[in-house]
Amino acid sequence: MAISQQSITINLADKQTLHLRKIFDEQQNGPIVFFMHGAVENGKIFYTHSNKGLAPFLAEHGYRCYVADLRGRGESKPVISKSAAYGQTEAILEDIPAFINKIEQLEGSKPDYWVAHSWGGVLMNSVFARFPHYIDDVKACVYFGSKRSLFNNHPKKLLQANFIWYFMAPLLAKKHGYLPAKRLKWGS
Repeated sequence: MAISQQSITINLADKQTLHLRKIFDEQQNGPIVFFMHGAVENGKIFYTHSNKGLAPFLAEHGYRCYVADLRGRGESKPVISKSAAYGQTEAILEDIPAFINKIEQLEGSKPDYWVAHSWGGVLMNSVFARFPHYIDDVKACVYFGSKRSLFNNHPKKLLQANFIWYFMAPLLAKKHGYLPAKRLKWGS
């Protein structure tokens, strides 16, 4: 089995592009899987160029995998910056539908399975709430570490959520115009 990877570019307005990574075995034609990363990550949370990770694993078993990089992340261009004028709303209303439309254009059908990491699950569910017709084509969803809120008082939660995400992240985002997660080593 030879797993192949292919980068697909989706053009948006204002010289912005979305990156979609197709990971597949050319000899197989299994179900289509769509992958959505979390808030401080990119699509590489699901794969490496050397075919390690969940998407290459599923491709070895015949699945046709499509891994998204939201606007400004991963190989989508331009990278996020202080002048970026997009966020969650655009991810829900524009980016994710553009990924699904591109997959349908390439494959002739929408993804059978949707997989999300962390905040990507919240974005995915928001897409389902906004565009309920997508639900008709989905056989199952998989969520890794997706959550809307945290209610415990564990010391790790107090540090990571309360101090870093609820206090430091908004201050840094206000200072820089975006959250420089990669530079802070908080994400990719």
